[in-house]
Amino acid sequence: MKKIILISILLYSISCSFRHIPIMPGGKNNKIEYMKISVLPDTIRFSNNFRMLWDDLLKEANGYLSSKDYTPSEQLREKYNLKYSDGKYYIKGYLHTRPYFDKNKAERQGISIVSYTDTLKSFSCLISQLPELITLPDISAIELSKSINLRLPKKY
Repeated sequence: MKKIILISILLYSISCSFRHIPIMPGGKNNKIEYMKISVLPDTIRFSNNFRMLWDDLLKEANGYLSSKDYTPSEQLREKYNLKYSDGKYYIKGYLHTRPYFDKNKAERQGISIVSYTDTLKSFSCLISQLPELITLPDISAIELSKSINLRLPKKY
């Protein structure tokens, strides 16, 4: 039991040290920017669905997400209910924020925010903007929206 606790503490301390999300130039003409994505910050609670999406993005993009024209795989689009509009893929969800969250800062970055209360908001952003979303200040929790699957009774 002590070994499990010790390993848990070790893994937690390692994960807390990887929070930096730099923008790196790339491509032949250095005009395409990539965001290095790594471990999620421990200052925000993330839903399991968001964590799974983040891990799948990390694997699919090999740690570097194109900041403008990223096209997710078909598997990612279906699994996480990504919306397609104007040639780009969007993700939707909910934010739990502190009352002094700056909605305008998020919208200047292209993240659409709808406020329901001082602390509950919905968001929509490009899948490539997720690293920017998680670095916004005053967010306490993020939840992805899911499509509803109706389980209707079978007709006999």
